[in-house]
Formats: sequence, structure tokens, C-alpha cells
Amino acid sequence: MFNLLFNTYSLNSRWLGTKPTAVFTRKALSEFVNGKVKCSHAMARRLSEATGTGVAIWINMQAKLDTWEAENMELLGDPIVPLPLQA
Repeated sequence: MFNLLFNTYSLNSRWLGTKPTAVFTRKALSEFVNGKVKCSHAMARRLSEATGTGVAIWINMQAKLDTWEAENMELLGDPIVPLPLQA
């Protein structure tokens, strides 16, 4: 993800920083790139502005990741526990 954002889209200090005109803080982008936070609607909006892509691209990528994680919970070490049946 880091290479995609910085190499493909040439994000630079204009997009990062603490100035009010910055699109991302370094911390927010770092947490996203390193998988510590999901792509929120606000982040998708910022990413689309910074990369010249659509918001839907980022929302759809997050939805696909969420779907994969739900379908592969056992692989991620989170077993599915059946709901108890009520009599």
C-alpha cells in the first residue's frame, strides 16, 4: 500500500503534515498504510483527492477486504462459535 500511494501517485509533503492544508497527518496515513485502521469514508475521500481516483474505489477495496476476513476467520485465528439454540 505504501508503494502504491507514494510511488504511483507521487504523494509528497504537500499531502502530509500538520498544516491545515494537509490532506493527511503522517500518523493517520501511517496507521492506514500499516493496516492498523480501516479505510473510513473520510479516509476514502482524502485518498481519492490525493490520488485523483474515486471514493468508491477505496470503499470497495475496504469492503472486499472485510468480506475476505469474514470468510476466512478461522485462518486468522478467530474461530466461529455457533449460537446456542433456544428451546
